[in-house]
Amino acid sequence: MKFEKIEYLCWAKSREQFSIDLARSGMECPPLSENYLEEWKGAVNGPHPYGYAPFIEKLSRRFSVDKNNIVPALGTSSAIFFVCAALLEPGDEVVVEKPSYESLRAVPRSFGAVLRRLDRTFEEGFSVNPDRLSSLLNARTRLVMLTNLHNPSGVLIPRAVMKETAKMLASKKIFLFVDEIYLEFMEEELGKTMFSLGDHIITASSLTKVYGLGGLRSGWVFAPSRLAEKIRTIIDHVYVEGVFSGERFAYLLLDRLEEIHKTNRKLIERNFSLVREFVRSAKNLEYVEPDGGVVCFPRVEGNKRGDTVAEILLREHGTRIVPGSFFEHPDFFRLGFGVKTSELRRGLKNLRAVLDGPLKVNGF
Repeated sequence: MKFEKIEYLCWAKSREQFSIDLARSGMECPPLSENYLEEWKGAVNGPHPYGYAPFIEKLSRRFSVDKNNIVPALGTSSAIFFVCAALLEPGDEVVVEKPSYESLRAVPRSFGAVLRRLDRTFEEGFSVNPDRLSSLLNARTRLVMLTNLHNPSGVLIPRAVMKETAKMLASKKIFLFVDEIYLEFMEEELGKTMFSLGDHIITASSLTKVYGLGGLRSGWVFAPSRLAEKIRTIIDHVYVEGVFSGERFAYLLLDRLEEIHKTNRKLIERNFSLVREFVRSAKNLEYVEPDGGVVCFPRVEGNKRGDTVAEILLREHGTRIVPGSFFEHPDFFRLGFGVKTSELRRGLKNLRAVLDGPLKVNGF
């Protein structure tokens, strides 16, 4: 195995100074009541051989997924790693959407897989085209990897398209992995998953993005039972057991998700209206309006590129957005708006100044 550097994560973790962060793709941590903190208090150790049983039981009820198909993971990033480790051999082919979150490209390559790319184009609203996907498949194709909501555009894959895609892949005995970490931003998708579409479907999610609970590192994989058992064996080789206190706290908070979602929705609606108006009024921006979530992926027109805008914005205004090159589209940038409205207003004002100002690269 050869682990390549994941450039986006290195950039996201950098210590470069900024005062306004519009690069984040999730919500801030919600306020937690004393009742939850008191109930959790002191629960550092406890039985959780392959996950805290009450947490798994509650996930099972919430998503209508059998407990044998659920494997807790340290966030969705570890879920991606485990799925690739369980499925891939050198020379296998993996179809990955484009644009894509970098880990979806880097992790399969680490296991010696060959990537084929499914274009989700701006002109087609970043949709998934099943016919285009079919043309990429062959006898060596082992896995297809998608995000829903799409990262970076926030576009939803309609259930009808997902069903068609799942049916096609089932006929060819190819696994479909769907990263659903943003899906519950959609109110109508609360407690739902694409896992039920077939015994070749794998999904993953966590409490990180929608609910702002990233510090718990509480995620999960829904997988066919034989694959789930293989992932548990891999966990024995990697970290043996998850974090008991994190899974127990996540178990307590699962009952609060709708409440957190309701609170967040007001902020999201307010902020999204600001972003929508900002993009519509900008002469040199266009985007595919996201179906949900707190990110969008505008394209910069004219003599600037998204990467250039991000560079100037950070250097001159201390405001961070994600350069589009991390998603293989340097003419774009990803804008996050799951922040306080006052911070978003300041950030958009700074972004306007860069978009309307002169082109300045590397200080000139």
